[in-house]
Amino acid sequence: MKILSEKLGEIEIDENSIIHFVSPIIGFNDINQYVIVKLNQNDKFSWLQACNDKSVTFPITVPQAFDIDYTFEIDDNNQKLLNLEGSDDILTFNIVNIPLNRPEDATINLLAPVVINIKQNIGAQLILSGSNHLPNKRLFDL
Repeated sequence: MKILSEKLGEIEIDENSIIHFVSPIIGFNDINQYVIVKLNQNDKFSWLQACNDKSVTFPITVPQAFDIDYTFEIDDNNQKLLNLEGSDDILTFNIVNIPLNRPEDATINLLAPVVINIKQNIGAQLILSGSNHLPNKRLFDL
């Protein structure tokens, strides 16, 4: 199957790799199908591309790729929402904001991780309650 992306061009994807969001990305309530695109295996970034809206693409990463110590707990309600049975079912990542023409000012949203049940291909962006994590932690110390 092919999908279009304004940032990535035409992408060939396996329909089985489509992630169905049971809770939307904040601000994108009408989009519930995404695919993760990794352009280079050695790159610290991947892309979360909406399947039905070529203009919606999020840069994503894992905080550990930037030596950020990051852990969080998924509460019972969200475990049920995502049908999580164990930690082997989970893939997590965080959305990155890269300002136009200022990549050195990139930030990562640690307050609202994206969690995916990889066995069922369902996902959600979770807002961590009672957390000290920042929604705009700088990726690069200058």
